[in-house]
Amino acid sequence: MKIFFLVVVMSGWTIIGAADGYTLQPLYRTVSLQQANFTDKPWKLKALSASPAIDWDMDGKLETDIFPKTEDCERDDLMILRKGGIVIKDTGKKLCEDQEAGKQEAGTWTYDAVAKRLTLTENGRSQAYNLLEASASRLVLVYKWKTPKGKTHEIKAVYTL
Repeated sequence: MKIFFLVVVMSGWTIIGAADGYTLQPLYRTVSLQQANFTDKPWKLKALSASPAIDWDMDGKLETDIFPKTEDCERDDLMILRKGGIVIKDTGKKLCEDQEAGKQEAGTWTYDAVAKRLTLTENGRSQAYNLLEASASRLVLVYKWKTPKGKTHEIKAVYTL
């Protein structure tokens, strides 16, 4: 009975809003996973940079180009964002320690089209990225990262097919 009452009240609000010329818009909209143009493609990390420069590998030198600092075994990995909201990782031919070869489910993803925000969740931890570009062959993600000392860096990841 309570559910029926709630549906009737919400329907009334919609009709009243339409009659008064008001359009009710949701505050948070996500794009249909089938509409995102970056889904079901094998994305490979091609560039990784930090701004301002950071001592990424703790060698005492500040770097902006941190892609060369990633391990060889990570550079041939692929990320596939399935339309069903599942993230698939393909380890590529070069394996890191304790890594199994092949494709495996690695987490989930959601996309807020209004905010242009892609959120990846793996092992119960979520990381939100601003989507700067999603073309037919290029995906650019940016996130803000704060050091333990409180300094904020912008990390930019460029993926290609």
